[in-house]
Amino acid sequence: MSRIAMVGSWHLSSVMGACLAEVGHTVRGVHDDAEAIASLSKGEPTVFEPDLQASIKKGLKSKRLSYTTDFEKALRGIGVVFLSIDTPILDKGVDLSPIRRATVQIAKAASRDYILVVASQVPVGTCDKLQALARRSGKHRCDLVCNPEFLRLGGAMDLQRKPDRVILGADDEKVAKKIAKLYEPFDKPIMLMGIRDAEIVKHASNAYVAQSVSFIGEISQICDEYAADAYNVGKALKADRRIGRYAYVMPGLGFNGGTVRRDVNLIIDLAKKKKRTAPLMKAVIEVNDRTNMSVVERLARLLKNPKGKTVGLLGLTYKAHTSTLRHSLALQLAARMKKHGMVLKAYDPVIPAERTDVRSEVHEWKVPKYIEVCGSIAEVAEGAHAIVVMTDKDDFRGLPLAKLGKAMKRRILVDPVNFYTPEAASKAGFRYIAIGKGFQWH
Repeated sequence: MSRIAMVGSWHLSSVMGACLAEVGHTVRGVHDDAEAIASLSKGEPTVFEPDLQASIKKGLKSKRLSYTTDFEKALRGIGVVFLSIDTPILDKGVDLSPIRRATVQIAKAASRDYILVVASQVPVGTCDKLQALARRSGKHRCDLVCNPEFLRLGGAMDLQRKPDRVILGADDEKVAKKIAKLYEPFDKPIMLMGIRDAEIVKHASNAYVAQSVSFIGEISQICDEYAADAYNVGKALKADRRIGRYAYVMPGLGFNGGTVRRDVNLIIDLAKKKKRTAPLMKAVIEVNDRTNMSVVERLARLLKNPKGKTVGLLGLTYKAHTSTLRHSLALQLAARMKKHGMVLKAYDPVIPAERTDVRSEVHEWKVPKYIEVCGSIAEVAEGAHAIVVMTDKDDFRGLPLAKLGKAMKRRILVDPVNFYTPEAASKAGFRYIAIGKGFQWH
């Protein structure tokens, strides 16, 4: 087994480091965020991920996992360094400054020739620049492998342990094969290719997912207009071998403003730089935004005069099984509701009322002040005109609708994650709004 340095202290580095330690490698986590490193050293990850804390504690106990802020100590005698900093996403593009800064820190601290494995999400063409930067900044030779990650918040440990495939992009096949040996214990397909091939694989994967989500979003809106059930349509699509059972073709909210949208926009920008267009990608964004906005429009329509009406939100985080608020679609939709004058309160089991911020490696993200954070679902329902299920957390399944309805001023249930049925909601006296369930305006 090998000794590895893992640069970063948030989601990506924590998951990759823990899983590589699980299969027997010795992993030294390093980053200049002293608070995050201190937390990880105590077995407390900086973001919640199912089974992550247990894995880190096991790695620390076995001595196969350790953390430090000292780059020279972390890289002493190390020949493989993973660059696994979560890339900040801006309104336009990405912020690569933390990636470049870490590349220089690695180059200056290296004690021997090394392979820089770029797992951080970067635009195509970035890896060539990082390799040149590393070679300029340090005394030792740096070879580079692009190893794009495909982790999803809330399911990252399982995906890292059992990846669909491992993508390794390098100019030198011998260098790529050295990194391939690190992944052999995972017993999954390892695909070797060029650096730019690997970079574009990440963009293309996210863009394909986005296209599928927007496709079913468009179909769902048609289903709503013709009183058809998009769930039945989605199940039939999954049964088609040309589409597949894992395809993103079930109705619901569209994708959010995180990495998926970023990669769609990157493809649009890449085409523009070569004086080409990417009309399909532009349509993907347009349809997605229309799908998401339709939920707010329908709610405002049913409230008739939404200004001053109280709306209870169930779920605020980016996804069900994570604590991060970064690029949360729930918060984006809440902002749109606020523009309609709605008064908002919310409950999320991982965000207690007394804790309204979630720490991140690259930013501090907070619940906006215009959202009152409640301590229970019952508190959210009290005096509300409507309840909106914002994330598919199991906590929000099977709620006692009739009981909640009695505490509300008006019984409207907005269910874009499709946890309930029109029949169940109607039986409890609710007006029900979903996506792709045959919504009628009257």
